[in-house]
Amino acid sequence: MNRTHLRKIFLIAGAITGFGFLFYLCLGDGVAFETQGLWASFANLFGILILFSQFILHFIVLLIICGRGKKGTELTLKQNWIIGIYCLIAVIFNIVLILKTTTFSRAEMSVEREWRNSEKYYWEPAISNPEGYPVRVLEGRFFISSWSRNNAFPDIDDKFYDSRWGLGMTTFISQDQGSMVMPDSLRLTWYSVVEDCYYKLQVSLDKEKITQLFKKGFEAKNHNGVFHRTYDEIIVGLAPGGDVALWVGSNWGNATEVSFYQAQKLDTIVIEPARRQEVREELTRLRKGKDWVEQVHTTDDLIPYDKWRKKYRQPYGWTLQFVKDGVLDNPELEVEFFNGEKFTLIDSTLSQKNFPAQAVPASLFLKCRGEDGKMKREYVVFDEENIYNTFEKLTLSKQEIKVIVTCKINKQGKIEQVTAQNNREEFPLILKKD
Repeated sequence: MNRTHLRKIFLIAGAITGFGFLFYLCLGDGVAFETQGLWASFANLFGILILFSQFILHFIVLLIICGRGKKGTELTLKQNWIIGIYCLIAVIFNIVLILKTTTFSRAEMSVEREWRNSEKYYWEPAISNPEGYPVRVLEGRFFISSWSRNNAFPDIDDKFYDSRWGLGMTTFISQDQGSMVMPDSLRLTWYSVVEDCYYKLQVSLDKEKITQLFKKGFEAKNHNGVFHRTYDEIIVGLAPGGDVALWVGSNWGNATEVSFYQAQKLDTIVIEPARRQEVREELTRLRKGKDWVEQVHTTDDLIPYDKWRKKYRQPYGWTLQFVKDGVLDNPELEVEFFNGEKFTLIDSTLSQKNFPAQAVPASLFLKCRGEDGKMKREYVVFDEENIYNTFEKLTLSKQEIKVIVTCKINKQGKIEQVTAQNNREEFPLILKKD
């Protein structure tokens, strides 16, 4: 065999083999071959050995194409064309083979890369329900398109929930799991106790809005002073009629609504008999407890289905201002709204706060330091019927009319009176001390 031909064959076979290996490396760290029936490490090693063993095949084929040849004899034009076509076929075959046998790992790596580039926060899923309207979650999970091998999908505990609107009962997520990307979708099935029926929700979430809310965060305060904090809960509110609210929330007195959804009512037979029996037995035990609260409705007192979707979320333009008998030391006021949102006013002077379009306030929680240095707490709840009637009277159902809510605080840090007024009349609001 002509040495020149042998050298050329060796270089071409090596170039084809080297291209295959370099193409495999260019796919990125984490890409691996998948071979059925072999452990991952052996499968990947086996795939790499196949890549390198191609050299022998290419060398033999090229040797056959070139023939024996004589010293000083050049390859014919036909032989060069055949070698070129063979090289092209070999390169294409290498690309197809590598892509086909690394599909799963490349998909995983793509998701992993997206996860690394996404903003991540520590958060826990939570369930909320209106007081007296308990629910039993049968299945619940937040789905995240970009995930890490170290992260699991956040599941929602399948149990009974008996809370109040906007207050989430969380499912524990270990800090060891680390921060998570915001969820893309939610799937949830639950039993509504008062309605005695089942609902299912499968919906895409506004991931961008949730991410921006977490990123923006809010100001919080502790004994060391004011600091920036972000949300740590994604709360799902389950109301009668399949109405579903989604909030981002925190134990630091802030919660913001993200969106509102409508779930699908399920035929009872869709639920497995064993699960239905499990729910009934568990409910029977809970109803015997002294702390169990469940609304009872009759034909004359129907469930107010639209209350959580429409009434509670109706926005008004209003301002919260304060009249103080003295200077309050280190005051902080948490405002809770009927739509489940919360806002904490951190202001040493408790100056007024404007709410251009916000739900009606449900309660006020004032904290300040007394003369003895101890923290004093004052919590008042508004009478729902009274405050809604007052807002309707003052606005005449017109959104452009502003309402001024005035909170009168005495020297001891007690809320003595709260009034609501427009530019013509003023009404005292009924307060329920808790």
